[in-house]
Amino acid sequence: MAPAPSADQAGETKSELYFVYVPKLVHPWYEDVKAGADRAIAEFAQRGITVRYDWDAPTAADVVQQTQRLEAAIAKNPDVLFVSCLDVAANKPLIEEAVGRGIPVIGFDTPCPGTPLTTFVGHETYIQDGADLAEVLAKALDYKGEIGILLGSPGAENHKQRVEGFKETIAKYPDIKIVAEEYDNDDVERAVNLTASMIQAHPNLQGIFAANASSPIGAGRAIVEAGKKGQVLLVGMDDMPEMVGFVRDGTALAMNVQAVPEIGYWTIVYGVAAANGQTTPIVHDTGSKVVDQTTVDTYKSTAGETKSELYFVYVPKLVHPWYEDVKAGADRAIAEFAQRGITVRYDWDAPTAADVVQQTQRLEAAIAKNPDVLFVSCLDVAANKPLIEEAVGRGIPVIGFDTPCPGTPLTTFVGHETYIQDGADLAEVLAKALDYKGEIGILLGSPGAENHKQRVEGFKETIAKYPDIKIVAEEYDNDDVERAVNLTASMIQAHPNLQGIFAANASSPIGAGRAIVEAGKKGQVLLVGMDDMPEMVGFVRDGTALAMNVQAVPEIGYWTIVYGVAAANGQTTPIVHDTGSKVVDQTTVDTYK
Repeated sequence: MAPAPSADQAGETKSELYFVYVPKLVHPWYEDVKAGADRAIAEFAQRGITVRYDWDAPTAADVVQQTQRLEAAIAKNPDVLFVSCLDVAANKPLIEEAVGRGIPVIGFDTPCPGTPLTTFVGHETYIQDGADLAEVLAKALDYKGEIGILLGSPGAENHKQRVEGFKETIAKYPDIKIVAEEYDNDDVERAVNLTASMIQAHPNLQGIFAANASSPIGAGRAIVEAGKKGQVLLVGMDDMPEMVGFVRDGTALAMNVQAVPEIGYWTIVYGVAAANGQTTPIVHDTGSKVVDQTTVDTYKSTAGETKSELYFVYVPKLVHPWYEDVKAGADRAIAEFAQRGITVRYDWDAPTAADVVQQTQRLEAAIAKNPDVLFVSCLDVAANKPLIEEAVGRGIPVIGFDTPCPGTPLTTFVGHETYIQDGADLAEVLAKALDYKGEIGILLGSPGAENHKQRVEGFKETIAKYPDIKIVAEEYDNDDVERAVNLTASMIQAHPNLQGIFAANASSPIGAGRAIVEAGKKGQVLLVGMDDMPEMVGFVRDGTALAMNVQAVPEIGYWTIVYGVAAANGQTTPIVHDTGSKVVDQTTVDTYK
């Protein structure tokens, strides 16, 4: 995860941007990607932002051709480069070169594992695609018979994963035998010929799995030409028009369909964000679904119909100045949507304190308002989960922010997800300053808050590496400054050899810092803590605190609105958008923004 961008960077929007897309090959499947991209570009034009792009596709799924096009794209120095990986080994050094030149690289369509992509947009769980179609085929065959596979292109990660998922599932049924496997290289005519050869060589062939958008078309043609419709059962990927016809007329049993326009749409959205220094999710999985003859005429979504008025409700953990930056980010996004003629209103209903009963009451009231989207910062997972489930059951998308809520049916979570690392990073800073020995205390935050728990977990795991550092006090401050003042004062009094304190939320380091100053222990009790509330910034600047871990808080608010509008309009959203964090100390406190 890249460090959180500064607020200054994220606020400067370029009015003209130039992108380059390098897909795997020339293929009609990509027309829907382009359609989604063009829709997003039209939306940005309403905000006065001009986005141009070149689409430079190899004529065939050829690694040499794609390499040449990637080299040419890098030479153009675009604001963002988009690549659909044909071969990870060949693509990786070029992606690294682009990133080394300061060009963000966003993957689309096909994953490129082990490369420094800014974001990947597309369907990530391709293994499940193959598994789902294997179950459809196996059931239709009554779990016995001979089948063949059209494998796609040798280096394409999505093709490999689909085949992997298909084979793993078929392996559960020992009476189904895979008798033929061939690479079709995403070429329709090659798939026609390979399927015809399979049918001829294996007269008992009863099924075919086709792992990309071209091969099921070729397989379907060959099945019809051989007079084997209904005898050789076909399952395959994507909803090219000819494949839709095959499903409709029974030549094919089923197809696994991706939300292809969504891929293009979100690449542009994230491209503009990346070019302007904003955070983007590591992965935006645009999903897929199996479509058969019973659903072929109804499966298309209505994601293109955008509502012009939306009402949201936010329920944070408590009233706290930290959330003012969340609201500022949300308001910025709302202003951008207003430029497109979309009005977004929201209520912000915060408990007066980090109190589970109060938050429960506010969540119940929020659900009763039937908002287009509900946003929740989980204070206690056990208490929040049934309410989130109730909202989802009523058809209200629920987006988490600030604090994760594991095991709940959130549409998306926006915030810093790797809180364990926050604690670990600050533990290393404190341990080094203590020369890896001494007594320390922890202000734990609120008992049910997942982000507080994770930070403490990461801190303790790291401190455990240093046996001469002893944790002598742990107290829950409940995200309350005055309580943190009193708890820290008590720690200092009870433990005269106390040399360090870790504060796990935005309130506790302020309280700890005040108590350290009041006790005359500045420089003797070393403080590390979370977030950059103004008083904590002052403590880092004057040496009361060693360091703070800083989140991109306005980004949380900004992306909750973006994803809220998307979810309310039936679009895909990422499972997680990790907005990141970074450690700030006295050497960087005046320059980190």
